[in-house]
Amino acid sequence: MFNPKTAGIDEIQLEAENLNILIEVVLSNKELATYQRDSLLGMVLNASANLLHWCNAEEKRRNG
Repeated sequence: MFNPKTAGIDEIQLEAENLNILIEVVLSNKELATYQRDSLLGMVLNASANLLHWCNAEEKRRNG
């Protein structure tokens, strides 16, 4: 996980792209085993949490 206080916009963009790709894989592949789907959903949750942490840190930075 990146440090939300020092992450650059490129890191955030990459994290958002990863989140979108993971969601597409989970939703489009009906042949995934349960453990595979669960693992991918765990990755989605982590990416989502990373973005949320960054957004919170960015909001604090902008609001002083």
